[in-house]
Amino acid sequence: MVDFYAVLQVPRDADQASIDAAYQRLRVAYDPSRLQGVSDELRDLASERGTALDQAYAIVGDPTMRAAYDAGITDVVERALPVAVEPSYDYRPLPAAGRQERPSEFDATPIRKGRMTAGERQISLVLAIALPLAIVLLTFIITDGGKRVAEGNDVQPVVREAAVTDQFEQPIIDARAATVANATSIEAWVEYGNQLYNSVQIVREQQPGSPLYQSRIVRWQLAADAYAKALSFDPSNVVVEADLGASRCFYGNGTNNQGESTAGLQQIRKVLPQIPDSEQPRVLLNLGFCLAESTPRQTEEAIATWQKITTLVASDSPFAIQATQLIALLKK
Repeated sequence: MVDFYAVLQVPRDADQASIDAAYQRLRVAYDPSRLQGVSDELRDLASERGTALDQAYAIVGDPTMRAAYDAGITDVVERALPVAVEPSYDYRPLPAAGRQERPSEFDATPIRKGRMTAGERQISLVLAIALPLAIVLLTFIITDGGKRVAEGNDVQPVVREAAVTDQFEQPIIDARAATVANATSIEAWVEYGNQLYNSVQIVREQQPGSPLYQSRIVRWQLAADAYAKALSFDPSNVVVEADLGASRCFYGNGTNNQGESTAGLQQIRKVLPQIPDSEQPRVLLNLGFCLAESTPRQTEEAIATWQKITTLVASDSPFAIQATQLIALLKK
């Protein structure tokens, strides 16, 4: 896998502020719009470099994805990468304007670039070396000999999401560190899973369907991986298995992966009879969510599941109140 730290030119132990600053600095430096008057090849290389920076920052700029990357969980990291840019095409010019229509032999199909010849590779290498020098030179000229033309040119810090949705970010990092320090600790892996779970659950509750939630859906899978690790040390822990099932189900529902959603539902149902009374309301609440959000929706079973909660706890319990509200919403 690509060394994203090298792409951003930061050490592996860089703090978040350093990563943010490096990304902003390099993104400005490789902004194609700043390269006025240079060749198309240089602009294309700058654009490709910008895409690489975006991909690197999407991983190491996110504490959770950075932890997964550092831990070598490559499949999760690859799923979270931004969509790669389409390959470049050469478009044939249109015929000269006039009364005549395009000639019958004109082929408007774009020609995809093939493999480079040895000469083209040599030119590409020269351009790759020349690009940073050209950018530095242009920046020197644009900024009046390297001086700031105006204070407005200062790089602005990255704007973060509201504190309420980021409250679990540091605990995630701490919990992940605990799993590294004690890789066989059931408690450490459960705590890591819980923090990941909470970090995406709070966004789903407050900003469902938002870009932030879409970017965090992969955390359901990360949470499931953490719970699975805990289960590998204690297969009899039915509460952890129920949370694993819920995480898989939510991930499947969020990514339209029906197989994962179904597997998660089956996992919850399997252990439900063994769940302690103290955990029953929470597990039933999650089961109802899985049913209500599955494809196709299993509305009647979801309502019956939430109604069961109201028979297990007092009517003023948060679980009973939430279950009652959810039932009313589904019945509308």
